[in-house]
Amino acid sequence: MTGQEKQILILDPDKTFTVRLAQQIRANGYPSVLAAPTIREARYHQARSHIDLAFIPVSGDDKVIQALRSRQPDMRIVLMTPSPDYRVPELFSGKVQAVLIKSNLSADLPDILEQAL
Repeated sequence: MTGQEKQILILDPDKTFTVRLAQQIRANGYPSVLAAPTIREARYHQARSHIDLAFIPVSGDDKVIQALRSRQPDMRIVLMTPSPDYRVPELFSGKVQAVLIKSNLSADLPDILEQAL
C-alpha cells in the first residue's frame, strides 16, 4: 500500500497538537488523516473505514487500546507522550508499535511512520 492508501487516525483532545501532527503526517506522504478528540468519535471513524494506524495519548490504563482493537484487532498504534522524561507505564509493553514524544514531533515522526506502518 502506498501512503495515499493508508488511513491514519489521531485521537487527542488537544486540537492545536492534532493539527500540527496531521500536517506533519501529510508532509510525510500520508494524506488521509482523520482526527477525533474522543474515543467515541474515534470509533465512529472506525465504523466508516479501516484505520491502519492510530496515534493515541498515553493514559493510566489501556482502555483506549482495548476499545479500538475490539473493532479492529490488527490496528497499529503509536502512543504519544508529552516529554522525553515521561515514563510509559509497563502495561503498554507489547501493545503499541511505537512511542512518539510530542516535543520531538518533527525529528521523530518520519522514523515512527516507517516503523509503525
